Amino acid sequence: MKIVHAVETVSRNAGGLPVAVAELAASLAKLDGENIACEILSAQGGRAIDIDDAVAVHRLGSVKTWFSAVPPYPPGTVVHQHGIWAPFSVTAGRCAKRRGLPLLLSPHGMLEPWAMAHHRWRKWLAMVAYQRRNLESADVLHATSKAEADRFRDLGLTAPIAEISLGVDPISAEPRDPEAAAATKEKRRVLFLSRIHPKKGIDLLLEAWAGLDAPEWELIIAGNDDGGHQAELEALARKLSLGPGRVRFVGPFFGAEKDTAFRRADLFVLPSHSENFGIVVPEALQYGLPVITTTGTPWHALPEEDCGWQIEPTIAALGETLANALALPDEKRRAMGERGRAFVEREHRWPAIAAKYLAVYRWISGGGDDVPAWVSRS
Repeated sequence: MKIVHAVETVSRNAGGLPVAVAELAASLAKLDGENIACEILSAQGGRAIDIDDAVAVHRLGSVKTWFSAVPPYPPGTVVHQHGIWAPFSVTAGRCAKRRGLPLLLSPHGMLEPWAMAHHRWRKWLAMVAYQRRNLESADVLHATSKAEADRFRDLGLTAPIAEISLGVDPISAEPRDPEAAAATKEKRRVLFLSRIHPKKGIDLLLEAWAGLDAPEWELIIAGNDDGGHQAELEALARKLSLGPGRVRFVGPFFGAEKDTAFRRADLFVLPSHSENFGIVVPEALQYGLPVITTTGTPWHALPEEDCGWQIEPTIAALGETLANALALPDEKRRAMGERGRAFVEREHRWPAIAAKYLAVYRWISGGGDDVPAWVSRS
C-alpha cells in the first residue's frame, strides 16, 4: 500500500504540522508486519525538518506537474491532504480526485472559528471559490478531536469523519546536550514554545505575567516569528515593564536546543485562542512538565489526569492559574509531571495511532470491509 502525504511545507519554521506529518509517515512505514510505502509531497523553500529515511520526500515547484509526470499510482494508493488554505495541498487533493485516488483530508484546525475569523474575507472568498468543493470531495475528513469533528458538521460537511489524535515520538532518557541541560540556572522557568502568532495568545500571557509577583521565576518565549508578530509582543513587554529577568524572547529552538529548553523548564504554557490539537502539549508532558492551556485547545484530559490546567483564554484566568501553579511545592509539580508522562505513554505514542490511520486508508481504498470504530458516518 502507498500513502502520499501532501503538505504545503516541511520547513522547520512552520510549527508542528510538518513535524506531525513526517512522524505519521515514518510510523506508518515502520509498522510491524505491514508493507507501507510513504511519500511526502511538499512545496520547495526553507530549511527542512529531519525526516526519516523510510519516507520518500519530494519538494516540488508544482504539485500539478508532479501528478502529470509520474506514472499512475498503483491500486491501494491513498492521498492524504494536510491543510486546506495553501494552494499546494489543495491542488494535491484535486489531482488525487482527478486520478481516481481515495482522499483523506485533514484540515488541522484551519476550520476552527478563530482561524476562520483571521483574514475573514480572504477565507470566505476562498471557501466560495474552491474550498468547499475541495472539502466535499474528500472520501473521509480527519479530525484530531471531537470538537473539530463537531465543527465539520456545524459547517454542513457530510463526509465520514475519522477522529484520530496525533502522536509523539519518545524522547531519550539522556539529554541531547548534557552540559547545557545541567547548567546552573538563576531562576525557575515557565516555557512557551510554539509559533509566535496572534492565535497563540502570547499577548494575554504577557499581560497576566505582568500582574504576578514572582521574582524567582522567568518567562521564556521560544518560537519562530510568524509574520512579524514578535515585534508587537516585545513592544507590549516593554510597555508592561517586563524587562530582562522577567521575560526573554529567545527565538526558535530545534533539535538539541529544543530538548534542552524542555529539560530546563519547570512549567509549560500554551495560551492559544484556537488549536485543533496542539502537538507541543504532549511533547511538554513527556518531559514531565505540568501544562497550562486553554479551552481553545482540546486538552480537557489535563485536569482529568491531574497533570495540568485547561482554562478560559483570558488574562484573569491565566494570571490566577499561573499564580497557583508557581506556588505549588516542587514535589507537587513533579508528581503532576509524572502523571503527564504516563498519560502520553498510554495514549499518544505513534505506532498505535498510525495503525488507526492505516485502517481508515484501507477502508477508503476498498481494502477493508468494516468501518473503523473511530469513523462516524453521520
